[in-house]
Amino acid sequence: MDEIGRLDTLLAEHIDHFHQSGVSAAQWRDYTAAMAEAPLLDPTLQLKSRYLLCIRDLRGRFVKLSQSWEANLDFRLSELQGAPLLRLVHPADVWATHDRMEAVRSGRGAGGFSNRYRRRSGGYRRLEWTSRLFGDLVYGVAHDVTELVGAEDL
Repeated sequence: MDEIGRLDTLLAEHIDHFHQSGVSAAQWRDYTAAMAEAPLLDPTLQLKSRYLLCIRDLRGRFVKLSQSWEANLDFRLSELQGAPLLRLVHPADVWATHDRMEAVRSGRGAGGFSNRYRRRSGGYRRLEWTSRLFGDLVYGVAHDVTELVGAEDL
């Protein structure tokens, strides 16, 4: 399976998990209505999608990111690629994120995990993740659930 196939499979799992996570139909309808419809994947991973897709190495450094990272966090892709992801994680979420990264590294897929990522402006957005190890790379799919959980959580 190639990069696109792996991400496509992971995206389907992520969406399925989110639907089963107890979010009410009204919340889901409001959330999806607010998002622009766009193609999910293209061959270069430069997506115009509500989902944040990433490939990272086992040290936790971003290898490839979808274009949606720029729209959600206001950093240029060139600033993020090669950078350690923990640098962007809210200080209160670093240890839980590290533990989850280790779980994925050991071959246990991670679904339903959420943490807060810093925006260029200094504010935070809550992202819900599904990720899985493929060879020596970790593929991840996230979406911004900030509006669903409320700003008081940030």
